[in-house]
Amino acid sequence: MKIAMVTADYLPNVGGITSHIVGISHAMAKQGHIVKVWFWDSQNRAPVSVGNVSTEPLEFKPLIFRPRGIGVWYSITLARELRGKIADFEPEILHTHTLAPVSLSMRWLGASPTYRRIFTNHSSGYLKMVKTRLGRQSLKFYCGAFDGLLAPSRELLEKSRLLGLDDERCQYIPNGVDAEKFAPGDKREARSRLNLPHEKVVLLATRRFVVKNGLRYLALALDMVRKHVPNVLCVFCGSAADNEELPTVKKIISQYALDPYVRFEGDVPNDKIKNYLDASDIVILPSLVEATSISGLEAMSAAKPIVGTKVGGIAELVVDGVTGTLVDPADASALACGIVQTVKRMDLRTMGNTARQRVLERFTWEKVAAQTVDFYRIIQEMAPC
Repeated sequence: MKIAMVTADYLPNVGGITSHIVGISHAMAKQGHIVKVWFWDSQNRAPVSVGNVSTEPLEFKPLIFRPRGIGVWYSITLARELRGKIADFEPEILHTHTLAPVSLSMRWLGASPTYRRIFTNHSSGYLKMVKTRLGRQSLKFYCGAFDGLLAPSRELLEKSRLLGLDDERCQYIPNGVDAEKFAPGDKREARSRLNLPHEKVVLLATRRFVVKNGLRYLALALDMVRKHVPNVLCVFCGSAADNEELPTVKKIISQYALDPYVRFEGDVPNDKIKNYLDASDIVILPSLVEATSISGLEAMSAAKPIVGTKVGGIAELVVDGVTGTLVDPADASALACGIVQTVKRMDLRTMGNTARQRVLERFTWEKVAAQTVDFYRIIQEMAPC
């Protein structure tokens, strides 16, 4: 099958969507499909080619001007460029991972008898929009441009169906993980490499500093955790993606004199995250909104238990009391109790090994890619929208 991925998220960018597209594209290519990634970047960086997946930059040339944000001319220009690439490559599937401006471009392209338009909805912003009438109307217009819609969490799937989309054209397929890359490693060696103390209970948060990731609640929870686990150390790996969350977290750390209990590592490339996973004892996912967390899957694959919130796809990954602990979101006390309970009462090694086995059974990119291709074939048998 010939598949074109259309996205603004690919290497050298980092993040969950990038990891998703890299993982699924390479798994599909290994399964014998021809995959191309068509990528644009606001900083005009070229995509990084890895393995046997071809990457090509998209260069917008608006007819009159290039507006900031999403505009009509922007989508027309993108559609015009996509039309040329489609004619050259002749894909059977045009799989997009960005709602706008791609959805508007799909409108300009129109339905095709030769290829199907698929959209994977990764966006937590979608969950906010669907709460309002105007938001639902906008999303219905956007998503109506596609022949099929994939959701990496059941919550996103349910919200998509609220828009009146045909159930047969919507499907839940979780995110995946490279189980070989994120295999369990040596904790002592990793701590020596990262200069982390061996005697500490290391909590790891591999999250961008945005409000939806709930890191302020983790900072508040640490004040309670240290009273029961005095040798705790929380390592934050993530970029300051907005101007609000990192200052808020640092203010809490300062207010409660938590500096000896935290370490900020900044934006860590995905190929370096494995070192931090190996060095950690527990991974924390304090999210307020989440799809199927790739950070969570990477932790499980590395045989680490998770303390996470009962939101979105996290509750689909973590089996409470078996592979980790689930707590209510936006509740620092509940998060602290979950962390302390996991440290004090649980067998971390057994929980981690069980988490790893769960990944191998359900969440490898090979399994996710095969499910996605099966969905492509279902959509191909239907009339185009």
